[in-house]
Amino acid sequence: MSISRSALVRAGFGAALLIFAGVGAISYWSLERFIDTSHRVEHSQEVLTQLQLLATQITDVESASRGYVIGGKDFYLEPYYTATRQVEQTVARLKIMTKDNPQQQRWLAAIEGPVREKLAFHALNVRTRQDRGLEGALELLGSGTGHALRDKIRQTIDAMSREERWLFGRRSAEARRRAEMAIASLLSGILLGCSILLAVYVNLNREVATRRRSEQKLARSNRSYAMLSHTSQAAVRERSREDLLRAVCRIAVADGPFRMCWVGLVDQSTGVLKPAAQSGYVAGYLDHVFITAGGAPAGCGPSGTAVQEDRPVACNDIASDPRMLPWRKEALDRGYRSSAAFPIRVSGQTIGALAVYGTEPGLFDEAMMALLGEVAAELSLGLERMEQEARRKQAEEQIRALNADLERRVEERTSELAAANRELELRNREIERANRLKSEFVARMSHELRTPMNAIVGFSDLLGEEADGPLCPTYRHYVDRIREGAHHLLELINEVLDLSKIEAGRVELRREHFSAAEAVEEVLSVIRPLADAKTIRIQQALAADLLIYADRTRFKQVLYNLLSNGVKFTPEGGRIAVSAFAEGPAVRLEVSDTGIGIAAQEQEAIFDEFYQAGTSTRGVKEGTGLGLAITRRLVELHGGRIWVESEPGKGSRFFAAFPAAAAVPAGGGRG
Repeated sequence: MSISRSALVRAGFGAALLIFAGVGAISYWSLERFIDTSHRVEHSQEVLTQLQLLATQITDVESASRGYVIGGKDFYLEPYYTATRQVEQTVARLKIMTKDNPQQQRWLAAIEGPVREKLAFHALNVRTRQDRGLEGALELLGSGTGHALRDKIRQTIDAMSREERWLFGRRSAEARRRAEMAIASLLSGILLGCSILLAVYVNLNREVATRRRSEQKLARSNRSYAMLSHTSQAAVRERSREDLLRAVCRIAVADGPFRMCWVGLVDQSTGVLKPAAQSGYVAGYLDHVFITAGGAPAGCGPSGTAVQEDRPVACNDIASDPRMLPWRKEALDRGYRSSAAFPIRVSGQTIGALAVYGTEPGLFDEAMMALLGEVAAELSLGLERMEQEARRKQAEEQIRALNADLERRVEERTSELAAANRELELRNREIERANRLKSEFVARMSHELRTPMNAIVGFSDLLGEEADGPLCPTYRHYVDRIREGAHHLLELINEVLDLSKIEAGRVELRREHFSAAEAVEEVLSVIRPLADAKTIRIQQALAADLLIYADRTRFKQVLYNLLSNGVKFTPEGGRIAVSAFAEGPAVRLEVSDTGIGIAAQEQEAIFDEFYQAGTSTRGVKEGTGLGLAITRRLVELHGGRIWVESEPGKGSRFFAAFPAAAAVPAGGGRG
């Protein structure tokens, strides 16, 4: 059977259509699979990019918070808040990007916790700088918490990045394999395949370039962290200003992308910035540099401006920046294309500048400036520590000289004291007589003083209640000060009156039988608010049937004095215990605390009038020194005794012995 040409043409055309249809179907299937794989590759690359961006933003948060801590200026807070928001936004984007991948979600959860801790740490650092000043903030910085969290975040990001890079490589390989399958099966569609491959190549090339830029940025960030870390170590390790300045310059050139680094200090007599240390390719450049800290043209460059305006200054193109005109030729001849300077501050004053020079324009972007700002801050901290150490040594030398002079004076005064002692013996009799007259005078005057003081207290209380109308804030403040002073003075008068009455033998004890537990509970109802204010726990151990035969009011006064002393000299979070138990014919009262304790040589003297323990109280000087003196007199009036057992730093135990109820007949009289 003969086949016509048209039939062959139709058959060929039909076969071509079938082949093209098959090619189209295969192309469509291959292209769909290839696009899916490409999307996965893009997703992996975007996750990697966001992870590197998160690491950079964490560094920005740390740099901004350190800048505020060191500088103390409010304009440092805006970069800090901006960086914090960017970190939170990046974490939110990563959550959205990884919501369909459980493994990525687990990695992100491991990153998110330390990131929030890191943000909380820097927020605390900023608040500490605001509330407690530079010293408190530096103490918090020195704890190492920020560095530990930063390292933990970096390690987790690196681990997740490695896994993402592995997925990226696997998916890239899968994409290439499917492209090869498409080429092998689609010979008749070579033009379409080439177009697709070209598009894929362009896309992959763009992604690879992005990845390469991210890796370069990461490498630069790692070197920058190394420079900051080595600078911090040098600030702690070096012991002299010259060694520290040389070390920082050497580290900046060795670890950073800089051709030269130098430190200039301001000569206070001339105002000229003089080189103090340098490293890198200098080639006599500093011999041609004359920079002033004033407003002259020689002070308008980065270094002079940094000192004069106390802020970082960057020049990203020395060849075109007019500020570098006086030094342009010398700088360009040595290969310097960009420079930046950062102020060095000690004790709140700008004393010089740290200057660095790069071999390429545009080197000093925002991240680089933030990092170098931290390097300058670490240098400033190191210099300030050295200055404080020098002042401390100078003070020690002065103290030694004063001690030597004091010893000489003591020797001179010893002979004078011997003569004075003989004279004092002659005056002792006069003093004894004066003491008696003093006691009578104090007793009378205390009564005379207490009457007007009661009026002052009463009328100031009425003013404080504002019964006749509100007071303005200033007058209300005045009234509060009057009330506080009047109450304190009245308490002092009462103590002096009690002591004078005891010394004059005019105290009458109203003895009665009463429950020790009830009396203790009445005193504790007054003491507990004072203890709660310092979060001090009060424990008691008394038998309900324990009876005492004594003056109930004076017994409570003794107990109040002992407990109030315990609250006063016990630090926050401490403990006070009160107990009483029968001991033969007496009841032994014990009050113990976990306070600062009393030195052995002062344990007798604290019961003397107007005596306050010296070094053992560590600055606690409230009161008059009469409380324990009155307490001892009252206990002795009952026929008992009082004593203390204590060690510095281990608390104190006060004991007071009172007559037990069984020791006196039920109808006992007054003392």
